[in-house]
Amino acid sequence: MSGVIVWDARAAIEPGPKPRLQGVSIHRGGVRALAALHNGTLAVACGDGAVRVYDVNTGAVFTKLPASKRGVGALAALRCGKLVMGLHDFTVQVWDVGQAARVAEEGIEWSAVVQLTDGRIAIGSLDVVEVVDTISLDFEAGQILEYSQGENGTALTALPDGRLVGGTDSGDVVVWDTRTSATHAADNTPARRVGHIPVRGHCAGNAVSALLPLPGGRLASGTEDGRLYLWHVPPA
Repeated sequence: MSGVIVWDARAAIEPGPKPRLQGVSIHRGGVRALAALHNGTLAVACGDGAVRVYDVNTGAVFTKLPASKRGVGALAALRCGKLVMGLHDFTVQVWDVGQAARVAEEGIEWSAVVQLTDGRIAIGSLDVVEVVDTISLDFEAGQILEYSQGENGTALTALPDGRLVGGTDSGDVVVWDTRTSATHAADNTPARRVGHIPVRGHCAGNAVSALLPLPGGRLASGTEDGRLYLWHVPPA
């Protein structure tokens, strides 16, 4: 059965015997993407094309954004309370969740969407990443970051220091300096791997499917063949 379960993971870090984690089901049905909003609610891109925002404590629907026949495949929560959606027809939309109103839309062949620490959004689009203002979605004034020739982006994540990390279909992980005060707009500096699971080395050609920043300047990356890697990201 498909759905969303919210787990209370605090018991996993408490001292003493570890009780079994308890989860609360807040949604039943197909799920395409999740995004935790900054007011504590959870946005769920549902299989019927709608995006529902849930109260994670009660399971009640806080609001429902209109269903799209095109389907939503990616969500990114903005600190201003808005929500970015990536639709399967290669359209990116920005919604005001409180007003349940669409405020911007742009056609782009997206692969991933994340928000940077300065408030801008980074939208992965095949072999490039476009960094744009969240209000205007002005791609003409945006910052263009390029992958190596022949590579396409498959995952993105933002680092706490303002930089951006991208994963590719060939298994590479690159770091860009996207800070507006940076001397160089785009610096394709490979992250230096310090450990990985399993022990065998990285296999070229396994697309990066997920990226997650960790404390201490580390980064976890997962690949489509089921492997998990731990990286050390060079300091800015």
